[in-house]
Amino acid sequence: MTGVMNNTTLSSEWINDSEDVCQQCHFDISKAELPIVLLLTLILNAVAIYVLVKIRPTCISVDHTCVLALAINDFVTAALYSVMWIGGWIKCGCLMDRHLCNALGWFATSMVIWSAWVVIIMAGCRYLATVKPLYYRSHVSISNVQVSMVVTLCLTFLQLIFPFFGVTSQYKFYPGNRICAYDFSPGAGGAAHRWMLGFLSAEGLVASIVVLYLNVCIICKMRQKNAIHTECSTVSSDLHQTKKTALANVTKVVSALFFICYTPFLVRVMYDVIMNAPDQNATHHQITMVLLFLSPLLNPFIYVGCNRRYREYIIQSSRKVWSKIRPHLPNSEERQSAETIENGEPTAECNTSSV
Repeated sequence: MTGVMNNTTLSSEWINDSEDVCQQCHFDISKAELPIVLLLTLILNAVAIYVLVKIRPTCISVDHTCVLALAINDFVTAALYSVMWIGGWIKCGCLMDRHLCNALGWFATSMVIWSAWVVIIMAGCRYLATVKPLYYRSHVSISNVQVSMVVTLCLTFLQLIFPFFGVTSQYKFYPGNRICAYDFSPGAGGAAHRWMLGFLSAEGLVASIVVLYLNVCIICKMRQKNAIHTECSTVSSDLHQTKKTALANVTKVVSALFFICYTPFLVRVMYDVIMNAPDQNATHHQITMVLLFLSPLLNPFIYVGCNRRYREYIIQSSRKVWSKIRPHLPNSEERQSAETIENGEPTAECNTSSV
C-alpha cells in the first residue's frame, strides 16, 4: 500500500514538473552547465573513435581495445544526454514522458558508471603487464578483456534497474539541463533509495582507490625497470621500452583524470547520503556534476598527447585535407593581379608587351 502511494506521489510530481517545464521554452545558459560540455565531448570523441579505428590494423592490442571502448562509451554517453537536451529544448521540455525518461536516464547513467569499470580494466591490464608480465602474457588477451567489459556493463545495468520496480526513486528530469538521470538526492526517496545511493557512492570510491593503487604500483615498477635499463641498454630494448612507457603514460593520465573528476562527485554523494540531502540545488552540486563530465571531454586530448600513432595520423589527415583545399584557394600573386585589374592599373605582362 505504501509503495502504491509513493508511486502515485511520484507520478503527480512528474506531471506538475512537466507542466511547469512545458511553459518554459527559453534557454538559460546560467542554469544549464552541461550542454556546451556535452556537444564538445560528442565531437572530440567522434574524431577519437574514427582515428582509433583507422590506426587499429597497425596496433591491435589490449591497451588499444580499452582506449577504444572508453572512447565509444564517452561518445554514447554524450550522444544520449545531447539528444535529451536538444529534444527537450526544441519541445520546451515536453519531449519525454515518465517511461521515456526512465529508459534514457537508465541507459545514460549506466554508461557514465560503466566508464569507471573501463578505467579499472585498463589500469588492471597495464598493472599485470608491468608488474606480472608472465601472468599477463599467459592469461590476458583481447577476448578476455572484451568479455570483462560486457560482464561489467551488464552488472551496471542491473544495479540501476531498481527504479523501474519502485524500489528506489524513479529517474529524475532535471529541468535546468533538460536531461533525465538517476536521482542522486537521498532525501527525495525512501530508505531503499538512500541505501542504494550509499552503495553506489561507496562502490565508486573503492574503484577510485583501486585505480590509484594500481597506478602507484605501475609507477614504482617503471622506475625500477628504468633504473635497471639505464645500466644495460640496447637499441632494440630502447624501442620496446618506449612503447611500454607510452602505454603506461596513457593509462596513468586517464586514471589520474578519472580520479580527479569522479572522486569529488562520489564524496559529495556520500556526504548527501549521510546528511540525507533532499535536493541538489547547491553550488557544490553543480560544480561536482560539471567536473564529472569533464573526464570524457578531456580524454581525447590524452590520446593525442600520449599516443604517437594517433598524432601522426591526425597530422597526415590534416595535410591531406589541406592539400585538397589549397589548390582551390587563390595564391598571393593571383590575388595581387586581381586587385591590380580591379584598380585599373597595368600588370607586369602589359608593361612588357607595350615595350
